[in-house]
Amino acid sequence: MTGERSIFSELDTGVHGTVRFGDSSVVAIEGRGTILFRLRSGEHQEVARVLLHPEADGEHRQPQPARRGRVHDSHQARVLRIWNRRRRLLAKVQRSPNRLYILTLAIDRPVCLAARSSEVAWQWHAWFGHLRFEGLKELSKVQMVRGRPLIDHVEQVYDSCLAGKQRRQPFPAASKFCATRLLELVHADLCGPITPETPGGKKLFLLAVNDQSRYMWLVLLSSKDQAGDVIIRLQVRVEAEAG
Repeated sequence: MTGERSIFSELDTGVHGTVRFGDSSVVAIEGRGTILFRLRSGEHQEVARVLLHPEADGEHRQPQPARRGRVHDSHQARVLRIWNRRRRLLAKVQRSPNRLYILTLAIDRPVCLAARSSEVAWQWHAWFGHLRFEGLKELSKVQMVRGRPLIDHVEQVYDSCLAGKQRRQPFPAASKFCATRLLELVHADLCGPITPETPGGKKLFLLAVNDQSRYMWLVLLSSKDQAGDVIIRLQVRVEAEAG
């Protein structure tokens, strides 16, 4: 866990709970996320499932083994060793007198791709759909691509790469509110332009849906500036029809 909110490259503040330590003290958790850090080689690595505890200090603390996710650890002779999925050693930490493992990381930020766009390695990274640099090396090693230069670049990520990998909360399976009366709630959307346009020159349409009955109205438009008047006339007409 860590107390520094600003060092997270990805943070889910919807995760809450408590952690109990060996001295029976309990701390509150206000989120869980991922921290990006830099190795001595300049390579980027990440520690996932880090808990945010605002009252903690700025160091990453691990109160107990965590064997899920991308990082695996081992406690031997009071030393914590952390490997990634490829069994590469990322960190080795001595246990402190209070039986915690305090890991000081060189926190890093994603690379700005615009500033690196002239570099050959980053160009090929983008051309191959943001493939990891280890993957680019493998393509040359096994000769899967002809005519591509040898890419010898440490593993790094940039801001759009990181944003593309972030997860969002799932959409709710059911709406939190459903109308019980006609015209209590009406959804509307302006769509277009459509191709080809109608013989009368209509290339947009306003679609309105009654939430309670799912009945729909569709009105064709020539331009967006007609939408305001159309909505007013539609409201008057449907309220008269529904009483």
